[in-house]
Amino acid sequence: MNAPTGSGALECEPGRSGPIVLLPAKGFDIAKSRLGDVLDSDERRRLARATFERVAAAVLDSSRCAKLCVVSSDDAVRARALELGARLLDDCGGSFGELIAESTQALFAEDAPAALVLMGDLPALCASDLDLVVDAGCGGVPVIAPDRMNAGTNALLVTSSTATMTRFGRADSYDAHLRAFAADDITPAVINTPGLAWDLDTANDYRLLSAAACGASPVDVDARSLRRALRKLSKS
Repeated sequence: MNAPTGSGALECEPGRSGPIVLLPAKGFDIAKSRLGDVLDSDERRRLARATFERVAAAVLDSSRCAKLCVVSSDDAVRARALELGARLLDDCGGSFGELIAESTQALFAEDAPAALVLMGDLPALCASDLDLVVDAGCGGVPVIAPDRMNAGTNALLVTSSTATMTRFGRADSYDAHLRAFAADDITPAVINTPGLAWDLDTANDYRLLSAAACGASPVDVDARSLRRALRKLSKS
């Protein structure tokens, strides 16, 4: 794993402290392939870009997060990340779990105080969600934010002493993370908010988001109606 690239490397933004946020991102053109039954390729591209920008904006708006690092091999993602003020990490291949493990280790090799791994498909995320995670991790406590099905992990805050316990890249990563911490007698904090729990993994996730855009969501979501249904489904 190469050291972070981009102006400023891992120096914190002036007046900001806290964890370095690690945001992994596939290319906008290939992301969200599981939504192929409900969206064409151009719609998926616009949705992937919009959710990436939503998550990046939440990080940059949070005074508790020191810096945003994006890990991607895609030129368009990397260019957009730099435009937004992020730093870059190289994607050296391997599985998603390996990518996260190597990227977090790269951050700690550069003396990051903590790493907040964050998924890039959270349409309702806002800075206050991230502030809750960081506050819950005071004193080095690991923090997990599961998806709304309590299956996957949408955010994970670790320090150098718990970085080896990441278990991304599997459908049951939430339980896998809990088991990894329990094996070392560590009790993580668990944060549940709509902004952190609602992701866009399946066609049904998209249908619910689309229903929210029309003001007809069958579930109690809010988070400003999933950020106004991701700005009316990315202005489609």
